[in-house]
Amino acid sequence: MKSLNKKGLTLILTLVFAVILCGAVSAATTTSYSANGKIIKITSDYGTSTLQSHVSSKGKNGTYGEGIYTTQTFSGKDIKGRIVNRTINYFDYVYKYDSYKIYDHNGFEYYSKSKSDGKKITGTIIGKLSSGITFSGTTTSPFYYLNKHKLVKNSTGVMNFWQNGKYLAKINFFDTYQYKLFNGDYQLIKLTETTNTFYANGDTRNSVISSYYTRSSKGTLTGQKTSGTSKGTEKINNKKVSYTGKITVTTRYDPKDVYNEKFDFGNYYEDKTSTSPNLLKKYPFEAINFS
Repeated sequence: MKSLNKKGLTLILTLVFAVILCGAVSAATTTSYSANGKIIKITSDYGTSTLQSHVSSKGKNGTYGEGIYTTQTFSGKDIKGRIVNRTINYFDYVYKYDSYKIYDHNGFEYYSKSKSDGKKITGTIIGKLSSGITFSGTTTSPFYYLNKHKLVKNSTGVMNFWQNGKYLAKINFFDTYQYKLFNGDYQLIKLTETTNTFYANGDTRNSVISSYYTRSSKGTLTGQKTSGTSKGTEKINNKKVSYTGKITVTTRYDPKDVYNEKFDFGNYYEDKTSTSPNLLKKYPFEAINFS
């Protein structure tokens, strides 16, 4: 059986971010706030990963014509105790479509589907958190060529949130990517996600979070650091107040998570500054992608 080429895997590893398939918050996650609402901590309980991957290929005449049809699967339990099932499909070693499901037994569920038309990747997301919050979204990620290498240029999308049927907020997000050539293939070395959140009550929030990826001379991921800034407005006692914040996301190493190159997002911390003595204890929805 011929293995998937590295070029195709590079594209899919980028897709992890393009379709927001990383580290969604589950019931194993604990969110806490300081008394004044200015410090947010989102932490997880960690265990032993049982993730496994498998690749199968077969030459046949199918949906895309005659060629090599390949299916790549990732399944098992991640380091946060969630059950993961992911299937990626290729034709002649070129990505075509995938499906992803991650859930626990405490009310958390996350589903996504993505496909490529050769010019872009489009995706849909639905899910729910154990707190009763549900969400859905769509994403678009166009391709471009860099020295004949096909890469994801950027990603745009929207996610909407409800709680017990009541509309809560909308997030618009924009992801940009920076690549570097390693051993003949381009690898991701920086991801920046900008989010703009519009709450149903009129509050607003903006954040810019960047992840930096350290790689060996051969392109193997050896480290990851994530940090960013936030700013927003809230209505407190009928008065509009503003804040700025600093965000830090820790990194967790999982030797069995080959899909994410063995490095995952860990805990989320945010420290806000404001002239107001108190801020609302409001969950930052973009943390779903980074915690």
